[in-house]
Amino acid sequence: MGTDKINLTENARVVLEKRYLAKDSSGKVIETPETLIERVSNAIAKAELKYVQDKSDDWAKKFYDMISELKFLPNSPTLMNAGRELGQLSACFVLPVEDSMEGIFDSIKSSALIHKSGGGTGFSFSRLRPKGAMVKSTGGVASGPISFMKVFNAATEAVKQGGCVDENTRIATVNGLIKIKELAPCDLPEDSWHKYETPLKLYTDEGVKEADEFYVHGKAKVKKISTECGYSVCITHEHRLRVIDSDGNYIWKHAKDIKKGDWLALKKNTYPETTDYRLPDFEYESHFNAKEITLPQEPSEDLGEFIGYFIGDGSFSFNERGTGRVIFSVADDEPEVFDRIISLGNKLFSIEPVINKKPGDKSSNLFYNSTVLAHWLKHIGVDKVSSMDVKVPEIAFRAGVNFATGFLRGLFSADGTVSKEGYVTLYSISKELVDGVRELLLSLGIPSRTIINIDRQDSLGKNPIYRLNLITQEGYVIFRDRIGFISTAKNDRLEVIDNRAWEFNDIIPNQQQVFAKIYDGPGRGCGHERMDLGANRELYRDIQHYLPKVAAPRNLNRSRLSYLAEKYPEVAESPLKWFLENNQFYDRVETVEDDEAFTLDLSVPDNNTYIAAGFISHNTRRGANMGILRVDHPDILDFIQCKKNDKEITNFNISVAITDKFMEALKEDGNYDLIDPHTKKPTGKLRAREVFDLIVDMAWNNGEPGIVFIDRMNEDNPTPEIGDIESTNPCGEQPLLPYESCNLGSINLAKFIKKSGNKNTIDYESLKETVHLAVRFLDDVIDVNLYPLKEIEEMTKANRKIGLGVMGFADMLIELGIPYNSDEAVKTAEAIMSFIDSESKNASCELAKERGVFPNWEKSIYKEKGMRIRNATTTTIAPTGTISIIAGVSSGIEPIFALAFERHVMDNQRLVEVHPIFKQVLKEQGLYSEELMQKVVTQGTLQGIDELPKEIKRVFVTAHDIKPEWHIKMQAAFQKYTDNAVSKTVNFPNSATREDVKTVYMMAYNLGCKGVTIYRDGSRQEQVLNKGTKKERPARYKIKPRPRPSVTYGNTEKVKIGCGNLYITVNSDENGICEVFTNLGRAGGCPSQSEATSRLISMALRSGIDVKAIVEQLKGIRCHSTLRQMANNKDIKVLSCPDAIGRAIERSIGENVIVNGNGNGSNEAYIKRYLDTDPEATATSEDGLHNPNPTKKKVNGGTCPECGHRLEHEGGCVICRSCGYSKCG
Repeated sequence: MGTDKINLTENARVVLEKRYLAKDSSGKVIETPETLIERVSNAIAKAELKYVQDKSDDWAKKFYDMISELKFLPNSPTLMNAGRELGQLSACFVLPVEDSMEGIFDSIKSSALIHKSGGGTGFSFSRLRPKGAMVKSTGGVASGPISFMKVFNAATEAVKQGGCVDENTRIATVNGLIKIKELAPCDLPEDSWHKYETPLKLYTDEGVKEADEFYVHGKAKVKKISTECGYSVCITHEHRLRVIDSDGNYIWKHAKDIKKGDWLALKKNTYPETTDYRLPDFEYESHFNAKEITLPQEPSEDLGEFIGYFIGDGSFSFNERGTGRVIFSVADDEPEVFDRIISLGNKLFSIEPVINKKPGDKSSNLFYNSTVLAHWLKHIGVDKVSSMDVKVPEIAFRAGVNFATGFLRGLFSADGTVSKEGYVTLYSISKELVDGVRELLLSLGIPSRTIINIDRQDSLGKNPIYRLNLITQEGYVIFRDRIGFISTAKNDRLEVIDNRAWEFNDIIPNQQQVFAKIYDGPGRGCGHERMDLGANRELYRDIQHYLPKVAAPRNLNRSRLSYLAEKYPEVAESPLKWFLENNQFYDRVETVEDDEAFTLDLSVPDNNTYIAAGFISHNTRRGANMGILRVDHPDILDFIQCKKNDKEITNFNISVAITDKFMEALKEDGNYDLIDPHTKKPTGKLRAREVFDLIVDMAWNNGEPGIVFIDRMNEDNPTPEIGDIESTNPCGEQPLLPYESCNLGSINLAKFIKKSGNKNTIDYESLKETVHLAVRFLDDVIDVNLYPLKEIEEMTKANRKIGLGVMGFADMLIELGIPYNSDEAVKTAEAIMSFIDSESKNASCELAKERGVFPNWEKSIYKEKGMRIRNATTTTIAPTGTISIIAGVSSGIEPIFALAFERHVMDNQRLVEVHPIFKQVLKEQGLYSEELMQKVVTQGTLQGIDELPKEIKRVFVTAHDIKPEWHIKMQAAFQKYTDNAVSKTVNFPNSATREDVKTVYMMAYNLGCKGVTIYRDGSRQEQVLNKGTKKERPARYKIKPRPRPSVTYGNTEKVKIGCGNLYITVNSDENGICEVFTNLGRAGGCPSQSEATSRLISMALRSGIDVKAIVEQLKGIRCHSTLRQMANNKDIKVLSCPDAIGRAIERSIGENVIVNGNGNGSNEAYIKRYLDTDPEATATSEDGLHNPNPTKKKVNGGTCPECGHRLEHEGGCVICRSCGYSKCG
């Protein structure tokens, strides 16, 4: 469509590659910026076919030219998803929150679907009755909107990426129990989602579903949770598992909150009958006179049995010439086993064993003298070096039920017993084998328990013995009927089990409250208003031990519940019946331990669960919310303070909906009424001034709540007959009706400057053309969009709201020679937005002639005006953080953040980057110099730099040169000609007072703004102070390293680097590692830097700095010299000298160097992980910092959670100029 390469900055290309360009299943980028725009243009132009045939290609070309010239960019969802499978193109939605449990949880469900599709949601909680109000339907009292906001927040947390599992965790799929690292490759960039080309089918708590994406999180702190029966899983702190709580509720619980004694749910019967597993191809050149054998072509039950017995009582033997044999040991008192192994060898491989009776032993050896057989078994993953390190071979987890049951039969026949009472036990000195068998048995419906026997005084060995017992009646029956033993005698014992023996094993925990509801009702038992004494006494006798607060409580087990359900309809019709049908087993937590692991995750859209190591596990995606409450709601004071603790309600921006009545009371310093939303009656009064001061105080402390002038928004509601506007999207610029969405896009004003004589002017003709084309584009988006909910599609298409906004306004002002903080700039804002608004309406009216008015036009304000228009709204000023980076211009209507900043590049060099217009002007006037730019970087402003002319300092102002009042004046100027609202953040210096905030809020109301968000620099990084208290500076103190000990011990190792050999000595004393020395070989290098690094590390170690924190800082540092040499020198296994030092220290403290999440991977994989995971390495933030943030910490108002760079608060949102992260998505 276009042959020319788009003129993009390097930063723009980095952001596009990281966030927008399509990738294949391996994470490789498979499109260019040019093909992305082509994809988007073609997808949107398909809407034209609905109205005029054979014209879509023409419009696609026009759309392509407009976007590729960076004159207009649609919102991020459109760039990401147009022409792709997800197809969800809207950025923002509003959902209703009705005053009923059904309505509330319907809204939660809907928001989860929206967040999964990548959208953000706005809610008004103003309809919910206040805390303490009576609820007639239940006889209880309402918990209030804040409590439900916390429920919504928790639901969003579930949709957010926050939980992952250890890479070695087995996931139950339709092709077996497969480690997640084989389903989600570890060598892809960390903290990245990747879409499956073909969805992965796996087991969930509701049967087989499809996973559409996987997530590579990387190394993280995990909780290793182990149960009383021995089941265990390693998951990140935010990952959630199913728990039966103390009241018997089936709930989700974060790993960080799980504790000893909690009952966890495990899923049974997750092993598929058949899989796509095929035996791997095998080529081996046997000896010319070796006896030929046959090799199975498919896994079978017989092969499983043969391998199972081998794992239990078999071994390999290879001599010095490489000749191999497979050996089985069989007890003499088990002739059936003896005959069966010989039969299997003949049937499977056409081979007979050599039999050797062991002297002085009651067993015989069967020698299969076949090197081919020995190598083939190893080739398919069957190995056994010793009985202590043996494990379940991978084939047993993947080859289908028949193979798995055969394997277990063989293994239990070799190392298992069955007592005369019928109890089945497997013995092994290999923990890994027993753990694998326990997981395999569970997937077949057979729970088991591991008991460790450490005291072996009367035994031959000293290693602990792991004893695995079957523990449930259902599991026992499955084992008897499907697995069993080779020996008839053992199988006979399986028939004598006493059912009563399972009373305390298959427990269904904490159901006392359910039984209380079954028994505690009219006509049951005795007491006031019940039947006479003795009524229903039989039911009472049968369930008395399962009721709350009884003298002799008992655990309910599955067989007892089955008996009760068959006997009593009350039980069969109760929620307890579910436990008989859910295929779950419940086990109590024994230990919770802290650990670290490489972690991954899966996204399962249908029900957001999957089975991890047997446990029912939950995790999916992320989302953002806006929560609004009317100022006249009785719970308004709680709402204003609900984010006082910034660790609560973290997934919401909050705003107070200010009414005109409140503002009137505020001006008169009077009281206003609080209105119960349920009864519509006053419930009390508050003094407006005190409420307003509280809003100001909280916003001064941490930027929230914002305020929206709700009555003003409804004055401009284009469809008042359809409903009132109650909420906005998460950034506040888009007031919407319930179930509405809006499609946004922004015009790049910097592209519409033309020369007129000796000065620049605005090119209104070109701007008009782009406005008309952009309106058409956004209207087409409505038709091709794939909406997350049917209700949203219907409402969006009924009103067809679009939001055309702007970016690059500050750059335009500079080109025009107008300072941002001037009346001339305000007039320019009014002129430009008036023109865009007027032309967008003209364009929409022209579309109405072609396509018709929006369906709700008859109920709109436009009918009275006689204006036949296609779209209910046409203009919105939205935050443009990421798309303005792509366009290479200032964000939205915000001023420029910085004119020059430093970028840190390789080899400790610093590169100063300068705003292009600023640089051009300086060069034209002969003022540009590196020294001057360094001064600009240092000061952060031009003010006070004497060598710069006043005119340059007047025009080139930055955000922190501008007083807050000018921010509001500019917002009001744009709001005057904007249908919806204007997203803008008023940035205050840290020194700003509450009075400053109050002034801005009043000014915003008086000048006609629809809302305002403020941010005081650094306010979210410091402790919130109580009103009226004085901030005390903490006392300064100095850390001094302890003296170097006179005697140390340690080791020295040689490491190959790009400059030659590096010798690293790590020494310790009784307190741990205390010093590091380095020495470079003859090849040279940079010995002074290495020595400086070593000295600083040594000082840090003796100053008490955590050695692991030091290692974390060193590992992953790259040196271009080492990287260049690495391509030609395979002996180089590190990235740089600091990386080598970090890894040497890590080895010295006994830590495995983490490679692929365990200590067994290759150095190449370690290197690749660091080289491939940092696409933002060439991006730079406005403050010039380049410090990737491997911990990916939560946004705290200061640093980016993805790359660690400084965040900017703008447009009612938060944006990172370095990597393109945006809190608003």
